[in-house]
Amino acid sequence: MKQMFSAMRPTVFFFILALCLALPFGASAAPAKTGASLPQSEAAGANINFPVITIADWQRMTPEGRYAFLVGFTSALEMERAWRGSQVLPLEVSLINSWIKGLQNNTFKQIYDNVNAYAAANPGQSERPLVEWMWYEYAQPQVNEKVSKAKLRYLQEQKK
Repeated sequence: MKQMFSAMRPTVFFFILALCLALPFGASAAPAKTGASLPQSEAAGANINFPVITIADWQRMTPEGRYAFLVGFTSALEMERAWRGSQVLPLEVSLINSWIKGLQNNTFKQIYDNVNAYAAANPGQSERPLVEWMWYEYAQPQVNEKVSKAKLRYLQEQKK
């Protein structure tokens, strides 16, 4: 089994696994849009096409589908952390620590209610990717300024 994982990047595998676990529960919802939210030239692995769950998709999901998405998403984070073991990866390599720190003091109910409140208050943002909103709501504010600046420097260096 370990050999299978070494053939692919574990982060991608676990993210796809989480989506596979979450999407069937939102069956009453319209299919999610496909394709990364970044322009083709900026997307890592530009040939990868995957479902991008938007705020509109969230609104069409059943309550069970919404919770399934949250459970699948956080399970993917936990699996990545377990795969990594005690190895702490720098921010340039993994966002797992930022996500875990940002979500650690929240319940599924709190996140669920926050997404619903955001969707109701921002109807013009219905096509915004849900994971993007979650990043800025939960993970990014928890990342200290030094780490944020380090990531920004890294991204700027990659564009050169």
